[in-house]
Amino acid sequence: MQLASHSEPIGIEVVHRLPGRCRLRFGADRAASGRLLAQRLAGHPGVVCVRWRPANRSLTVEYLPSVELDELLQQANGRVGRGLPEVAGSGLEHFAALGVAVLSGNLAEALLLLLLPVLLPWAPGSPQVY
Repeated sequence: MQLASHSEPIGIEVVHRLPGRCRLRFGADRAASGRLLAQRLAGHPGVVCVRWRPANRSLTVEYLPSVELDELLQQANGRVGRGLPEVAGSGLEHFAALGVAVLSGNLAEALLLLLLPVLLPWAPGSPQVY
């Protein structure tokens, strides 16, 4: 996928995508663009939480399920090339992430993955940036 900011392409890989949550990974030469996108998304009223992890160039975005991710990215970045690529798999990414969290002993993350679709509609209006 190519996002454009200041007419410069940004390579992004969709690591996982669920209603109300996605994780994006940026190319090594575009880490600064990931931080900028995180800051822009944090100001959107439909975004609940944004977490930027510079060590792995990963951006996790939690947003209201009623909001389309492509629209968030278009508003934050000006425009989106052809939209986000589909995540490879059978649609069971959520359960795979849950399984990884349980197997790694991260029960808090597993609980969050179970409750996230239920909790997001009642999240506070202002986004949280970690």
